[in-house]
Amino acid sequence: MTRGYGHFIGFLGDWVRFARRDDLAYRTLGLSEAAEDIEIEQAYVRLMAQYQPERLAGLAGSIRRRAQRKAVQIDTAYARIRAMRKRAASAVSSQSAVARSDDRALPVALVWLALALIAVVILAWFGPMRDLWTPAQAPLPAPQPNAQTAALPGTPASPAIAAPPAPATAPPAAVAEAPVRVEQMLVLMPSEPPPAQAVSPAPQPAPALTGEAALVEALRVGQLRPASGSDISRWAMRWSEVNGRGLPASFRERTGFMSSYVIQKDFTIPDGLNGAHAVIFLLDTHVPHPRGSPGHSVILDMSTGACMGVTCRMFLD
Repeated sequence: MTRGYGHFIGFLGDWVRFARRDDLAYRTLGLSEAAEDIEIEQAYVRLMAQYQPERLAGLAGSIRRRAQRKAVQIDTAYARIRAMRKRAASAVSSQSAVARSDDRALPVALVWLALALIAVVILAWFGPMRDLWTPAQAPLPAPQPNAQTAALPGTPASPAIAAPPAPATAPPAAVAEAPVRVEQMLVLMPSEPPPAQAVSPAPQPAPALTGEAALVEALRVGQLRPASGSDISRWAMRWSEVNGRGLPASFRERTGFMSSYVIQKDFTIPDGLNGAHAVIFLLDTHVPHPRGSPGHSVILDMSTGACMGVTCRMFLD
């Protein structure tokens, strides 16, 4: 009994702790749980820009360390909010799939019911139940004696002359029975053909890959390749030629902690490259511009020296 109470109290403690963690993630960004996704993105970018190391270069070491810890808290809170919202969206999509399967089950049941009714009608007319639907035939009347052969009154009775045998033809009742059956059959048979069997739905395509899984698949098919230091140096030289100045010293420090890839073919940027999962894409020459939103990732164009993405100022200022 005591152990059971201990498990129950532990469960309540874990529930309260995780609930506070979810609320703390929103409060770290200065938002509520009802905030939109665009508000969360803007709050994250704004707060991360406030705690950039180059902005605090002239302050004391304790202040810089405190700012670094704050930046880690902001990044962790942002990643946790994204994970919670993705799980909620997955739950909603699974419920929608169950509802669609229930809607498809009803037409299939109606088709089977119609086929069962048709089978009952066919058995009633051509099977063992046919006698239940056929009306009983009246007995044939007995043959009556001919009036010319009847004995006259006051004369001796003469032997009865046998009536000639009736021709071997079907009685009138039997002749009239055939059209009656045909007419009843036409009334009981369904006026419309049975409905066609339900066609099974086409297989649904597999869900699109996101995040690191999508990058691994792009590397496998040759759309991407890992970027080297020489690739980033080529872009840096092109950027300096266009802007007439060199890159800031913090550029190498920031790019050294992020994964870099060179876009070699037509490519669509997957979802999920935000926060700690952001990467650097280098667009090779004579390659079309990628589709999709880079999120917090950046695209460095080797042909023009341009930097595209919401976090470019964090790299170049």
